[in-house]
Order: sequence, then C-alpha cells, then structure tokens
Amino acid sequence: MTNSKKICAIFLVYRRKFKQLNEEINLALKPYKITVQHAVYLIALKAQGALTIKDLNAYVDNDKAITTRVIKTLKRHDYVEKIGSKIKKYKIAITADGEKVFKVILNVINKFKKSQLNVITQEELTLLAGIAEKLN
Repeated sequence: MTNSKKICAIFLVYRRKFKQLNEEINLALKPYKITVQHAVYLIALKAQGALTIKDLNAYVDNDKAITTRVIKTLKRHDYVEKIGSKIKKYKIAITADGEKVFKVILNVINKFKKSQLNVITQEELTLLAGIAEKLN
C-alpha cells in the first residue's frame, strides 16, 4: 500500500469511529435536548473552568456565531451561566445541571473507549499514546 493509500485508510477509519462516537453521544443527550455540538462546550468548560466567549471560541476552535448560539441554548437549559456583569468581560461557567450532563457525556466516551480498546494490545496502546502526545 502506498503512503497516500495508508493515510486515506487511516483517515477513513478515524472518520467512521468519530462518527460512531458522535452518534452515541447524540443518543445519550437526546433527553437533555442538546447535541454533541453542545457537548463540546460543556467539555471545554469542565476542562478549563469559566471562560470568556472569546477564550471559549479559541479553545473549541469555532466561530463566534456558532459559540453564541450554543451558549444561548445551554443557558436556556440551565447547563451554563454567566459570571460577572461587564458586557464583554463576563465568563461562562458550567452549572450543577451542566455537570450532570457532562457526566453523561464522559460515561459515553469512557464506554466507547473501553469497547474500542478491547482490540488493541498494550504495546499498540503505548505507541498510540506516544503518537497522540506528538500531535498535541
């Protein structure tokens, strides 16, 4: 297999697995009336703590319009809240209800990871971890 064929094969496997994970997250989030797109922001806020819209945008690498719409939806469901009163300097923080939804997301990710790791040897996992670290 040529190098470009290998790269294409790897990309397609990654895409299928990512799509499968997204579908599982969406299914788990259906009762909460949000999607994987919203989950990204809850994960970011859990990882980084309260962030300004600008910093949240940068962290999740989305444009301002998408972030604004997502935050509006998350606020409507009480999964996030504004902290501070200055119009452009307030921060967005995850709420107690948002924490509960985050745990649902984390549970789906952990189950997915566990199911996928059953077919990977410890040596392959160590190699994968090294590669992932280099990509970061």
